[in-house]
Amino acid sequence: MRPYIICHMVASIDGRIDCNMVEKISGNEYYTTLEQLNCPTLLEGRVTLEHYSAAKEPFIPVENIPIGKPSTHIAEKSDAYMVAIDTYGRLRWLSNTIDGVPLICIVSEKASKEYLETLKEQNISWVAIGADRINLKKATEILYTEFGIKRIGLLGGGHINGGFLEAGLIDEVSLLLAPGIDGREGATSLFDGVSNTNRIPTPLHLQHIEKLQNDVLKQKERFNALIEDAHRVQKEAYEKEKEIEKRKAELDASYQEQLNEMLEKKKAQAKEILTMLRKEKTGKQHKQIEKMHELDLLNENVVENVEEEQEKKEFKVGDYVKISGLNSHGEIVDIRRNEATVSTNRMKMKVKLSKLEPMHKPQIKKTTYKAHVESVSSRFPLELNLIGMRVEEGIAALDKYLDQAVVKHIKQVRIIHGMGTGALRTAVWKDLKKQPNVSKFTSAGPSEGGLGATIVILK
Repeated sequence: MRPYIICHMVASIDGRIDCNMVEKISGNEYYTTLEQLNCPTLLEGRVTLEHYSAAKEPFIPVENIPIGKPSTHIAEKSDAYMVAIDTYGRLRWLSNTIDGVPLICIVSEKASKEYLETLKEQNISWVAIGADRINLKKATEILYTEFGIKRIGLLGGGHINGGFLEAGLIDEVSLLLAPGIDGREGATSLFDGVSNTNRIPTPLHLQHIEKLQNDVLKQKERFNALIEDAHRVQKEAYEKEKEIEKRKAELDASYQEQLNEMLEKKKAQAKEILTMLRKEKTGKQHKQIEKMHELDLLNENVVENVEEEQEKKEFKVGDYVKISGLNSHGEIVDIRRNEATVSTNRMKMKVKLSKLEPMHKPQIKKTTYKAHVESVSSRFPLELNLIGMRVEEGIAALDKYLDQAVVKHIKQVRIIHGMGTGALRTAVWKDLKKQPNVSKFTSAGPSEGGLGATIVILK
């Protein structure tokens, strides 16, 4: 028992199949007709598969030891297969399927053992039959009995078709004649390579003939359908665009309304915090810190608007001022727009003009304690400036500085971290809590940097 085999081909009027002309004068008729033949399993030759499905580089065995005997391997069972005719096992596969259909390789016994091992590793089925060349009759019988294949669509070239014809294995021919003539000498025909020159031609019985619609007319119909679809899509896109623009306008209006409400709310909060800071000039330092942190969380632009509404004061470089809310004071060294740079206790701070109040420069008396500090400072710096550093850099520098201070038996140091966003100050305080040699720490006094510095007492 063997499968029912239908040879399905398209050719020119003179029976040539290997020509670009066939592709130019035929449309999808070949594939639509193939579907009507109800052949779930298809069979193609090495040349065709090498061109369309297999890798371009052939399989080259190292030792090339032939199989030397019949062999069959079933990798998986399926209702449909793609069968490849490859006498010597030269096709190299990138997958075990073609178009999602499991692959079966039919080779002769001259194919190498290495090739079969490679197929097995790729989970590809094979049938090895025929000492010198493939025994097509026995191969088709194995396809029927072992793989359960009942119908095959033969899509071979001239020599594959000729081999099946010579073996008496073609039951039906499905032929599409394209309206054109090739005429070239040596061009591949529908059936080639029959070795028996005395062979009697195979008789055929015409079962059905049909004139298929010219492909030009089909293309015109497809074009008209595409034009109609294009107009429909264009109309839908236009309507969608108008709907999106309308929705965007509604969202923009809603967003602007919510934004205005939020700005007004933050503006009121900023006013409240600034007022409380001024009232707590002599209050506890931690409350000042808390209020400054709340102020930093507000939108910077909102705070600027609030501060511009405060009483405007005129300042110039060289003025001695007090920083409202911090109990710190110093000399103005630079003014840009509504912001001044104030030098206080060897530290520079950028402060809004609205937060400054004029004051007389205090007279600082030299004391015995300061003289002692200066003498110690000459040997080891009693302060560490972290301004301008990233948090990671600042903490690393702090740890190294504190270790050196402990070695030098220093009991008190000052860490300058500035105010800014408060991130560096927070990180410094968090690190100091972990230091075993730190007895206690607190924000610096008004004359030592205020909230921009921290006094550390070492054990």
